[in-house]
Amino acid sequence: MPSLSELYLDQNQLTGPLQFQNISSSQLNTLRLSGNKLDGSVPRSIANFTKLQWLYLSSINLKDKMELNIFFQVKELQFLDLSVNNLLVSKGNINSSLHKFSYLLLICLRIDNWTSYWVFCHLKKDNLVCEKFWSALT
Repeated sequence: MPSLSELYLDQNQLTGPLQFQNISSSQLNTLRLSGNKLDGSVPRSIANFTKLQWLYLSSINLKDKMELNIFFQVKELQFLDLSVNNLLVSKGNINSSLHKFSYLLLICLRIDNWTSYWVFCHLKKDNLVCEKFWSALT
């Protein structure tokens, strides 16, 4: 469906790995998958959504180690919600491209096998402000 611009699939009990296929001509600008029982990691093919601006992936059972730079490749992406997942995020590239997001919610990131950070980021006077509320050994 190349003309589909918004897809809301929140809380639909979808299961299995997160996969995107045949999306190169997609006009999708909003994708909401929060609250499903998907597993694995976000595939690199997410970058093929060239018009995607709003991406909701909270509470979908994402696990694995993740490089945030796959989201930086989604050129139009402004809003990203990865909260309430069990992600191990690579620390090396977190600060390099955060400025592209108007809103980024990454609550409870595990930075390595021992350390977790609670982080909230928001746009404030054209500057992305990230506030670390709490960190702890896990």
